[in-house]
Amino acid sequence: MLKTVLYSISILMLFSLCKAKKPEAVSSRPPLADDQKVYGTVSHKHGMCGTVVVLKAAGPGPVLVPYPALDKSFDIDGLSIKFTYRKLRMPQRENCENSVMADLKDVEKAD
Repeated sequence: MLKTVLYSISILMLFSLCKAKKPEAVSSRPPLADDQKVYGTVSHKHGMCGTVVVLKAAGPGPVLVPYPALDKSFDIDGLSIKFTYRKLRMPQRENCENSVMADLKDVEKAD
């Protein structure tokens, strides 16, 4: 009986000394897009998506759905804007394929 108790205590001590390290906290939000401003065009022509921003890139660029909505002074169809953005981990809007929900910051009219 005494051997069993001593054996159990020694096993518990061994396991308590061999705890695995906890992983460092990982940010659940992706970083801003290079902290550099990108150019895009505001559009209302993407079906049921509402207001979107089409990035100006070589070839078909991604379509960003701003969340929260753009300020009314920037919500003009065909307006060229520059901004920084951060992709959000939100589901796409229904009937709004090939789009990414994004938080747009530092929005200003492009020259």
